[in-house]
Amino acid sequence: MPVLGELFDTATGRLHDTAARCEGLTVSHRAVLTRGLDRLLSELRSGYGLSVEMDGTAHGDLMFHLDRARDCVRVAWRLLPDPEAMTAGPAHAGLTEAIQAVAAVRDTIESHRSIDRTPLTPYAYVFSDQPAIDYLMRRTADLAWQTGRVSYALGQGATHPGVVAALDDARSYLDQASVFGRARTPAAAPVTAAFPLALPVEPVQATTTAQVAGLADDCERLSRAAFEAMHDRVDHRLSGSDLQQLSHWTAMSRLLSGRVLLRIAEQHPDADTAVGIRDAAGHLRAAAQEWQKAAAGWRRIIDVADPRAHPTLPPPSYAIVRRGQVVQLPQVVPHPATVITHTSAVRVGRLLYGPDWQPERGGRQSPRSAGEILADTRGEGPMAAALYRLPATGRQLALAVPVSIQRATPGLVTDSAEHRPAGLDSQIRWYPIHEHQAAKVTAGYGAVQRAEETAAAALLSVAERAGTAVPRAALDAVAYRQLVGEPGTPDRARVRQHERAAAAAARSTGDYMVPAGPGADVSRHTAAVTPQGRSSHRRSGR
Repeated sequence: MPVLGELFDTATGRLHDTAARCEGLTVSHRAVLTRGLDRLLSELRSGYGLSVEMDGTAHGDLMFHLDRARDCVRVAWRLLPDPEAMTAGPAHAGLTEAIQAVAAVRDTIESHRSIDRTPLTPYAYVFSDQPAIDYLMRRTADLAWQTGRVSYALGQGATHPGVVAALDDARSYLDQASVFGRARTPAAAPVTAAFPLALPVEPVQATTTAQVAGLADDCERLSRAAFEAMHDRVDHRLSGSDLQQLSHWTAMSRLLSGRVLLRIAEQHPDADTAVGIRDAAGHLRAAAQEWQKAAAGWRRIIDVADPRAHPTLPPPSYAIVRRGQVVQLPQVVPHPATVITHTSAVRVGRLLYGPDWQPERGGRQSPRSAGEILADTRGEGPMAAALYRLPATGRQLALAVPVSIQRATPGLVTDSAEHRPAGLDSQIRWYPIHEHQAAKVTAGYGAVQRAEETAAAALLSVAERAGTAVPRAALDAVAYRQLVGEPGTPDRARVRQHERAAAAAARSTGDYMVPAGPGADVSRHTAAVTPQGRSSHRRSGR
């Protein structure tokens, strides 16, 4: 999946190739390329969907000269005859690919906002800062210079003096646009080159081969899911069951990542590097433990709206079955983020154990050799850079989980004896969670954030030692700072206030029974829905 820097590099390279292939063109082919120049300049002038920000005085000269160059190209276009064919061989193909790359820059930026310009990911805020916009202007100036070379090459072989003059004027304006664009962007942020395409939050499955590259796409989807959960941008919210399973699969992916690093360290020839790799593995293991603790906090809690994950329940009594009061729990589709975290764990597991590995299978399996792992990841540096994305995204997820807990709290019930209200009817097994339970579950994800941050830093250190740059790390830091600084970001005091209000509202009703239908007694029986959607009765271990 290309990022902004790669798209700009592609466009620049294609324009360079086009300028070198403009010799010996027919008049018809020259007309086709001139029309292509007009399309390219229109794309550059559009501002990549950020025209409001980019039309300020700081970039006015650049836009002015792009407009003048486009006017000159259109003059040349009108003086040329209508093309007999809409192709000009390799030269036209290169220009077309350059136009597509520039259009892809715009589409990549716009993918982070909805139709009404509402942010969909934390990276949408990157272009609210001037350095990021300056980067776009700096790269636009580079494209203007290369486009000027194409315009000059087209004019050199033209026979009509008006076409020669118009294309030469266009080249002059483009050169000036390049000068102004570079002079006015001293604070351009190179980190913007790593800006990614926003992928939709939809469930994905791992393939039968170990594809570490798929981890990047998984993390992009999870980052967007975390942002949407934090801002309540979708109808399908993260339920208590989703959060429990998400925490479980995330813990597994961190644990497997640590084992991958240990496998590499076992056979690494450099002792100092091996120590750094083992250190990163230790931090990943610590992050896995924090995710496991967060998952354990849900063991005695059920989300009434999505009771897929719940404690073991007793079978129905004969009297309940005879009266027809057996309750079937709703079969709820898991949130896509839960499926994606499972997929990420499978990807890392297959990297370690082979393409047929499945986490649901029991038994121990021998890991692959370090050479096989490094062959799939193209070296220890790219491997560390790929694994870095897991804790970097996990930190965003852990930041968003407390907000999801706030929204789910009114529907969370428990059978914890420690927090059972005094005087409650002994026949009632389930009652709303206590505020201390909600606070404990929420606090667990704060520890997850810190552990994930440490693990990400350790993996960056491994990548740096291997000579692999990770420009995405700086972009992730910018996005995380934007999230933490947002008014919508939860703080501990507001979380606790919400928990107390929810618990007080539940107690004031005097009804601690799970609403499961007239005459139903869910304290005696329920049909447990497994993650695969199959119903099964389970005998209580209490």
